[in-house]
Amino acid sequence: MKKQKGGPINQKADRYITKGDGIPSRTTVTCSSRYHTNQTKEKRAETMIIKKREMPQYIKTLQCIARRMPDFHPKKQVVEEELYKQMAGYKGEKSSDYYISYLDPAPLVLYNIRLNNGDFNFQIDTMLIFNKAIFILEVKNLAGTIEIRSSYDQVLKTINDQTSAQKSFHTQVTLQKGNLDRWIKRRFNIKMPIIPLIIMSNPRSILKAESPELLGNVHPSSSIPFAVYRELDKLSSKKHSSKQIRALAEQMAASHEELEVDWFERFDFNIKTLLVGMSCPSCEQFDIVHSSMKWSCKNCSFSGFQIVESALEEAFLLMGEGIRNKELRKFMGELSTQTMNRIARKANLHKTGLTKGTKYYRRKLDSEEK
Repeated sequence: MKKQKGGPINQKADRYITKGDGIPSRTTVTCSSRYHTNQTKEKRAETMIIKKREMPQYIKTLQCIARRMPDFHPKKQVVEEELYKQMAGYKGEKSSDYYISYLDPAPLVLYNIRLNNGDFNFQIDTMLIFNKAIFILEVKNLAGTIEIRSSYDQVLKTINDQTSAQKSFHTQVTLQKGNLDRWIKRRFNIKMPIIPLIIMSNPRSILKAESPELLGNVHPSSSIPFAVYRELDKLSSKKHSSKQIRALAEQMAASHEELEVDWFERFDFNIKTLLVGMSCPSCEQFDIVHSSMKWSCKNCSFSGFQIVESALEEAFLLMGEGIRNKELRKFMGELSTQTMNRIARKANLHKTGLTKGTKYYRRKLDSEEK
C-alpha cells in the first residue's frame, strides 16, 4: 500500500478475499483516516497486551511425553500426531498476532483466555477490547481445501484426496460470543457489542462456501486490521472509558483458568513407560554425565545447571506438584539422596515431610506463605 500525502479524508486499502473456487479476488475496503494502516514496522501502534500469548502447559507436557517415548512405544505415533496438530494450532494463532500489532488505535489484547461460566469453561484464542466493542478471534490453521456448509452446519477439510469433517466455525464463535456476554453481565455493568471473527492463518489453504454469506466474518490473517476497522465504523459513537475497559480486561486476565489435560488417561498408557534421566536442552539426547557438581552432555558438550533445571521442569509437567522424593530421584536418573538435596537447594525447590515422606514443589504452598 502506497503512503499517501497530505492526510487524506479516506484511505483505500486493497484486500484479498478467497472466493468459493479458491481464486483470490481483489476487493476495495475503505477505512477511515483515523486508522493508520500505512505505518512502517518501526512505527506500528504499541499494542496494550494484558495477557501474553504463551505456549500452553498441556502442549509443553505433550512435547515432554513425545521426547521421552522410546521408538518402539505403541502410542508413539498417536502422540506425535496429536502434538503436530496442537503445535499447528498454536503456531497459527501466533502468526496472526503480527497483524494485530498494526491496529491503531491499539486495543487491549488478551491471548488464549479461558474463563469459567458456571459449570463449564470456554476459551477464546484472541480477544481485542476497544472502547466501544469487543472482538473475539477464532484462529484456524488448516491446510488443504476448506469447505464451509450451511447444511448440517459443518466444515469439510480435504487434503491428499481425503475428506474429514470439522466442527462448525460459525457455531463455535456463536457459542463463544454468548458465553462471553453472560460472563461480562454477571460481573460488570457494561453493555458492549461482541463481534466474532474467524481467522484463517494458513495462506495456502483454499476456502470454499455454499453461499457468500458464510464468508461474511471469515478473513485471512493479513486482513485482520481491515475487518476490525470496517466493523468499528458500523458502530455508534458510544464509548466506554479507558478505566472501565482496563478493569474489564484485567479482571478477565485474573480469572483465567489454565486448561489441564491428562494425556496418560487420554491415550491409555503409564508414565512408567517413558524414558527416565536428564536430557540435553541443546541436542535432546539422554547422554548426560555428572562430575564435581558439573553436568554436561557427552553428545554435544553442552554443560551447566540448565540441564538439571530442564529435567526438573519436565518432572513437574509430567507428575505435577508434590513429587515424592523417591519418584523424583528415579526420574532424574537414579540420583542419590545427597545429590537430590543439593539440587533441591540450588533450584530453590520447596519441600514438605522428612526422609521417605519428602515431597517437592516448585513454589511455596499457601500454608507456608501465611
